[in-house]
Amino acid sequence: MTTADIQMPLSSLAEQAQPAPDTALWHSVRTWWLLVPMLYFATAGTLIVGQDFARGTNFVGTGSAFTRSEQTGAWLIAVLAMLPSYRKILTAIRSYKPFIVMLALALASVFWSPVPADSLRRVTLLGLTIAFGYFLVAKYSPEDQMRLMFAIGRIAVLLGLLLIFAAPYYGQTDTGEWRGIFGSHADSGMFLCFLLSPYPFLKIIGTFNRLSSLIIVLLGFLEIFMTQSRGGWLLAAVLIGYWLVVVLLRKFPAIEALSIVNMLLILGGGLAWLLYENFASFTYLIGKDPSLTHRTLIWRAVRIAIGKRPILGYGYGGFWNGFEGESANVILSIGVNITHAHDGYLNIWLQLGVLGLGLFISILVLAFKDAFKGFFIRRASVASWYFGILLLTIVGSVDESFLMKYDALTTILLVVACVGLRQAARSEIAA
Repeated sequence: MTTADIQMPLSSLAEQAQPAPDTALWHSVRTWWLLVPMLYFATAGTLIVGQDFARGTNFVGTGSAFTRSEQTGAWLIAVLAMLPSYRKILTAIRSYKPFIVMLALALASVFWSPVPADSLRRVTLLGLTIAFGYFLVAKYSPEDQMRLMFAIGRIAVLLGLLLIFAAPYYGQTDTGEWRGIFGSHADSGMFLCFLLSPYPFLKIIGTFNRLSSLIIVLLGFLEIFMTQSRGGWLLAAVLIGYWLVVVLLRKFPAIEALSIVNMLLILGGGLAWLLYENFASFTYLIGKDPSLTHRTLIWRAVRIAIGKRPILGYGYGGFWNGFEGESANVILSIGVNITHAHDGYLNIWLQLGVLGLGLFISILVLAFKDAFKGFFIRRASVASWYFGILLLTIVGSVDESFLMKYDALTTILLVVACVGLRQAARSEIAA
């Protein structure tokens, strides 16, 4: 027996002794604790109290002891997890400052908000939400970030199915739409897309793990379909289409892939024009009226309110105050009690004015620039997932108002995506 014969088995045993990439993440106790606040954030702060909101109460304005206790508990765990990594978080912040500029504007808006105390509380929570995004980038590798998100997706899908069939009062709406663990069926359709988004970019080891992951994804899309949320359907179609495009682009060199992207953009622009020209017919085709369930009326009323304070807005969290202040005019004009603009861009404009909207658009522009460098120049594979998050955020925000929302995983993921794309563009992430 030669030395080589001995060394090969020893080397093989050493490799087997090392934890697999998909299990090493779960060796940390902190990871398991993080699942609690992240599940809370995944439902945008409506994990438990959201069921009451779905039954018709205004969870935004109640401020009940139970609501605050749930929020405090989630943030206590999150902050305790972040504290040991505060230096890494500060380093990540210094490497990418646009969100801090946005946060500074939100903080300044407290001074012109009609409800400064509420605005200050919400800006504080927004700051913690943004910091949590930086924490995920600083503490976890891109692969582990995706595994965390997909783990939350698994839990959301399985718990959702349990509620839907075992406790339909909580898991379904009064008219039978599925909502699972989320506050509403619309939230369920939207947020599940974000949680399922890492699937094709993960390195899944083992036949059982690959099969179970595929089943979770299929069940997730079934839940999205059964929500009957057209916004969720659209976002799911965008996600699936994006996955297919990424798989296609991976087969080509960077220059050819860029040519394909340009062709797809032209086709997408043509399709968007056709939908615009035949908007009423399209809405009837998918079972909706041209007003998109009063959304066009809401947007018109919101634009009137924006016209009264177009530059600085009403302050972060300073507009939607029920039947008090300017929001009363919007509610009374459309005859529906709402708590947001049903459009993320209008909602930012309402709160932070054209200055805030301009800052946010600049963040998106910078992210697109970094995505181009990361994917086509640096060829960083993780840039595909980050850009997918960006795409879901842009499309989903046309219909819902989760942009820069505190206590929301969508805000956290946007921070993760933008900072991650900057790292990928600078080759700080291995291809």
